[in-house]
Amino acid sequence: MESWLQECLHCGYVAADLGQAGESDRRLVKTDRYQVLRHGPYVSRLSGRFLLRAVLDSLGGHRERAFANAICAAWDADDRDLREAARSLRRRAASYLKGHDENSVELKLRLLDVHRRASDWKSADLMARHLAGQGLDTQMSAILAFQVRRIHAKDEAAYTVAHALSGDLGAEHRLRILR
Repeated sequence: MESWLQECLHCGYVAADLGQAGESDRRLVKTDRYQVLRHGPYVSRLSGRFLLRAVLDSLGGHRERAFANAICAAWDADDRDLREAARSLRRRAASYLKGHDENSVELKLRLLDVHRRASDWKSADLMARHLAGQGLDTQMSAILAFQVRRIHAKDEAAYTVAHALSGDLGAEHRLRILR
């Protein structure tokens, strides 16, 4: 993850490729609001880069990219075993999609997982109920059923898609580093 984003040390612009800055991003980076955000506080410099990119994406109307970058910041907190920070970052990630109705089923399942991992049981349950009425294919239905069982168990742990599809929750398959 360290190499996923670059940061300009002069202005604080953050992107996968600093040379691809658009005019909109150049204007946003110069604002006082962005410059204040540059200085945190953040879980780490890495999470700060992902959150700054999320802000730029959000202000540029790219809510799904903002969501994805905020999730990366949560993964960094997971890697540092900062559980409450990771929960908070997941709630922030979810906020980027609030009121965003054009989500794909895959994105909605990711959002469901984010709510569950953030211990936002009410939002997770509401999203699960919404998805249950979507006419999901067999694979998506299996993932949803897995998520519902984890929500009912108040389980905020990380699992892979393979775990969800197999339904196997054995301790040997549970992820230690939460993702």
